[in-house]
Amino acid sequence: MRFQDVIGQEKVKRQLRAAVASGKISHAYLFTGEEGYGTLPMALALATYLNCPQPVAEDACGECSSCRKLKKLMHPDLHVLFPAYKQKSGDKAASPASAMMQHFRSALLADPYMDYETWLNHLGAENKQLNISAEDCRSLLQRLTLRHFEGRFKIALIWHAGFLGKEGNILLKLLEEPPVGTLWLLIARTADELLPTIVSRCQQVSVGPIAEEDLADALIARFHLPIGRAQNIARISDGNWSEATRLAQQHVAAFAPLLLEWLRLLQSTDLLPVWTWVEQSGNLSREEQKAFLRYAVAFVRQSLLEHCGIYPNRKLDLEESQLANQLLSRLEPRQLLELFIVLERSHYFIERNVHARLVFWNLTLNTRSLIGARS
Repeated sequence: MRFQDVIGQEKVKRQLRAAVASGKISHAYLFTGEEGYGTLPMALALATYLNCPQPVAEDACGECSSCRKLKKLMHPDLHVLFPAYKQKSGDKAASPASAMMQHFRSALLADPYMDYETWLNHLGAENKQLNISAEDCRSLLQRLTLRHFEGRFKIALIWHAGFLGKEGNILLKLLEEPPVGTLWLLIARTADELLPTIVSRCQQVSVGPIAEEDLADALIARFHLPIGRAQNIARISDGNWSEATRLAQQHVAAFAPLLLEWLRLLQSTDLLPVWTWVEQSGNLSREEQKAFLRYAVAFVRQSLLEHCGIYPNRKLDLEESQLANQLLSRLEPRQLLELFIVLERSHYFIERNVHARLVFWNLTLNTRSLIGARS
């Protein structure tokens, strides 16, 4: 993984390149941000850049032995921790992360922007309790005390460092005073997930949402999408590449008619077609249900922003603009904000596997009450 492989995030890249150029490299970095923003790819790009013996144009060369090994996550000076579980009960000595490294490597090579849900699905471990154990931490410390094999830096990479919990205390001494040539790269959604004593020993690098233009360009390059559809998905995805790739493989265009039908039915006095819509939505796959609700959330937010004159350069397409006008003719901005919250809550419930028909029925009844529909 090189900087050129990270989607967008030019400001963060400049920040890291400047640190390398000035020789002011921190011994520990904490990358924070949603997984789909590129925290893990950015950390790997920095590790590759620092260990490349012949970097070119402010990036790793991609051709040397170090670059090739890091691309495959097989560099002897790369040591990785991540949420894992013990495959054999009663084995107290083994490091679960070390035992599952091959699984992690194959999952990450398939999707460098892999999120936690994808990792669980890859393992088939939806019902397992994953963590970063004390055994993992001790194994990492032992490996970091060894001499370098071939890289300039020994890299200690911790993905989802929030899973350390209190076991993070085991790492504190070496995190504060690491051996010469050791670089810690911790990755978490927010700094609040980690112990304050760990956060205080790291330089934080905030990775925000990917710019819509960069996200759209990447979608076109990856999925060969029409420009309009790529821009639509980029707007819905909130700068999150993981969300964008899921939406790119679904029929986003079908969500606008589904949303229009739902809004039309909200003021109907006949509940039978309303229930028919609920059943139709309940029959969608779980991923399609989440995608539809993300689309509805993004649509309502964008309608509200454009109504208030915020981000006027970010336009809805023609069909969406007509739908937004209908919505704005029925609801005041305050009600739109309440609708946004109700939709967000419904998405939260679907993510946590609440019965879909119950979620959509509850969503519909709450929204009917919001707009004053009468049964």
